Order: sequence, then C-alpha cells, then structure tokens
Amino acid sequence: MNQGLYNPGVPEGLEELKRKFFTYDPDRPPILVRRQLINKRGAFGVLREESVNEEWEDAFLSFLRRLRAQIFTVVIDKKEHQERYVEDIWNPYDYAFGVLLNRVRGWLNLREATADIMPEARGTTEDNQLLAAYVRLHVDGLNIADGDD
Repeated sequence: MNQGLYNPGVPEGLEELKRKFFTYDPDRPPILVRRQLINKRGAFGVLREESVNEEWEDAFLSFLRRLRAQIFTVVIDKKEHQERYVEDIWNPYDYAFGVLLNRVRGWLNLREATADIMPEARGTTEDNQLLAAYVRLHVDGLNIADGDD
C-alpha cells in the first residue's frame, strides 16, 4: 500500500463513531455488520432507541459524505442466490467478492488508476471464507455467465 495515499483519518474517524455510540472494547471493537445493525443486536442494541438511531444515522452519513473516497458494495440475498442457481451454485462469497472486484476494476480502468482493497474483519469463519474466495478468484478468475444466456 502506498502509505503516502493512506488516510489514517478514515479508520480513526470510524472508530471514533463506534466509541461514541456503542459499548467499545479496544481489544474487541464492534464490527459494522449490516444484519446486526438492521436488527439492532449486540453492541447495536442501543439503536433501538429512536433518537439514538437517528443521531447515529446522521453521524455515520455525515462521516461518509466527508470521505474523499469511492465506495463500492455488493449485497447478495443468499437464499435467492441458492434457489436461482440450484444446479450451478456459486459460493455466495466467491460470487459477491468477484462481482465487487470486477466493478472496482472497471472503475479503475476508466481512470487509469490503481487501488488497495481492504475488507473489514467480520469473524474467523467469515474471514476464512473471504480469504478462500480471494484465493479461488486469484487462481480461477471470475467464472460467471456473460449475460448472453
């Protein structure tokens, strides 16, 4: 990673938000997991209080607006994915990670640029699945339909 381009204010700002709104243990800080945030579980239970939730959403969106960064995301409905591709099931982590990297690559190609990609830790099982997806993608490429089927 080119340290000259790395902005330590990004992870520091995110951790500051986590400390402000959630129970915070520096050895095990809360990880922003969509499902836990939506369901307001675990450390995010405080968001059940409407005023706290509104303040969190405002602060988080404000943080994102201030970033000088392009953010890419892929959301996959695992159940729908498995039902749609019964015979040729792709591991949802492989598929989502491949689609995400493909989008980033296209964006970078248009700008003749490069980037570093750093996924957020989610837990040992999920981290291992993501690492395995990366290795498979690196070795085999993204083997998905081209849309002409």
